[in-house]
Amino acid sequence: MEERELLRSVLESAPDFIARVDLDGRFLFVNRLVPGATMEDTIGRPVFDYIPREAHERVRSALEQVVRTGRPACYDAPAINADGTLSEYRTRVGPIRDGGRVVGLTLIATDVTRHNATERALRESEEKLRMAVDASGIGLWSFDVATHRAHWDEGACRVFGVPPEPEPPAGHDWLAVVHPADRAVAGARLEGAIAGSPLGDWEYRIVRPDGATRWVTCTGCVVRDERGVVTRLMGGVFDVTERRQLEEQLRQAQKMEAIGQLSAGIAHNFNNMLAVILPTIDIAASRAPEPVATMLEGAREAAQRAASIVRELMLLSGKPRAGERKQRAVEAVVERTVTMCRTTFDPQIAIEVELAPDLPLVVADDGQLEQALLNVLINARDALEDVHGRPRRIRVAVDAVGREALPPYLGAAGGGYVRVRVEDSGAGMDEETRRRAFEPFFTTKDVGRGTGLGLSTTYGIVKDHGGLVDCQSAPGRGTTITLALPARCDEVAGDAAAPDEARATPAFDA
Repeated sequence: MEERELLRSVLESAPDFIARVDLDGRFLFVNRLVPGATMEDTIGRPVFDYIPREAHERVRSALEQVVRTGRPACYDAPAINADGTLSEYRTRVGPIRDGGRVVGLTLIATDVTRHNATERALRESEEKLRMAVDASGIGLWSFDVATHRAHWDEGACRVFGVPPEPEPPAGHDWLAVVHPADRAVAGARLEGAIAGSPLGDWEYRIVRPDGATRWVTCTGCVVRDERGVVTRLMGGVFDVTERRQLEEQLRQAQKMEAIGQLSAGIAHNFNNMLAVILPTIDIAASRAPEPVATMLEGAREAAQRAASIVRELMLLSGKPRAGERKQRAVEAVVERTVTMCRTTFDPQIAIEVELAPDLPLVVADDGQLEQALLNVLINARDALEDVHGRPRRIRVAVDAVGREALPPYLGAAGGGYVRVRVEDSGAGMDEETRRRAFEPFFTTKDVGRGTGLGLSTTYGIVKDHGGLVDCQSAPGRGTTITLALPARCDEVAGDAAAPDEARATPAFDA
C-alpha cells in the first residue's frame, strides 16, 4: 500500500507527462492532464488525436520501432492543447513487456516549448551577430595560453590571407606573419598580454602568403580564471590598408599642393631673372672677344637649362594654359610617344602596347599630355638599366574603366576614366621609395642624371586635368604607374567628329 501511494505521489508530482498506451497507441493511463482536458475524454483515445497530422508519420515510426526492437526511442513533435494551441514536446518511448513480449508502451513527454524558443532566439541572435561581423570585415580570434593553440574565424583568415585549415599559427609562431619592421613591437605586446598587461588596440603590418603587405588594426582583451591567472587572449582584427592608403593619398595631395604653390612662386621670380640674364648674355657674347665669348656661350646654355627647369616647375605648379585643351584621342598620343621611345631607347628594351577598342575622348593639352606620358616611359627605361639576365620589358595598356576599377584610396569620382598603365620589369622600389616617387627633386639616380622632376611633373599635369595618379611597386616585382583622366563618355575616338586638329594629332591627358 505504501509503495502504491509513493508511486502515485511520484507520478502526480513529476513535471513530465507520463502515460501508458496499448499497441494501437491508445491511452490506458496518464499521470496528469493539460488544462481544459478531462480523464474521461483522454483514456481510450489514440495518441494521434493530440498530434498535428504532419507529425503522425514521425510518431508512428517511433512507436513501431520500439514494438519491433524492444529498445527505447525518442521523437520530437508538437501536441494540440485543449484550447487548440500547440506546445512542443520531446517524448521518450519505452517498451512494457509480459513474458519477453512487448504488450504496451510508456511515453514520457517533456514540454520543450520555452527551451526551443530560447534556442531559436539564441541562433537568430548569433546569426545577426555573425552577419554584422561579416559586414564589418572584422575577423575574430582567440589564443589559449595553456595549450598554445589559436582559433581564427573565417573573417580573420580572410584578413591574413590564409585558409581555415590547417590550424592557424599561434603565439610566437604568429609573429612570422607580422612584417619584420613591426615584429618586435608585436612580440612585446604578446608577451605583455600573457603576463597580464592589457592587450589594447594597435596597428601593424602583416605579410600574406602571396607576399602582399597589409595594414591591420588589432583589438583584444585578456581573460583570467577565478585565481586571476591569464588563460586566454581574444579579440578582433580588421584590415585598414585602404584607410591608410587614403590617408597617405591625402597627405601626398596636400604636400604636392604646397610644393606646387612654392614652385609657382620660385618659377615666377626665377623666370623674371632669366628674362634679364639671357638677353644680357646674348648682347655681351656678341661684343666680347675670345675666349670670353666662349665662356659666355657656356653661361647661355646653362641659363637655357635653367629656363627648362622653370618650365617644368610651372607644370608642376599646375598652372593651366588657356585655350590649349581640346578633345583628344588617347591611342594616337600613346602610339606617337611609344614610337619616339622605340627609336631612342636601347633596342633590347621591348615596348608592348595594348589598346582597348572604342576608347572615349578626353579633354587635354596635347603637349602636356605627351610630356606626362614620356616622363613615365623614361622612368621605366631607367628602371631597366640594371636588369641583366632576364627580359627587359615595358608594357603600356590603355583602356576605359569606371571608378570601381580604380583603387578606392584614389577617391575616384563617378563617371568613366581613360586609364593608362605603364608597367616595367625592373627591380622595383621599396615602400619608402615608392611613397616619395612623385616628390620634386627626389631621385635614386646618380648625380647629374636627371633633375628629379619627371614624375612630379607628370603628377602635376594629371592633377591639373582632374585626373588620378597611382604608383605600385615592390622589390623584385617591377613598377606600375597608372594615369587616369576623366573621359568624355558621350564621344568615342573612333566615331566622334574631329574638332580642328584634334583628329590629326589626338592625345591622352595623363
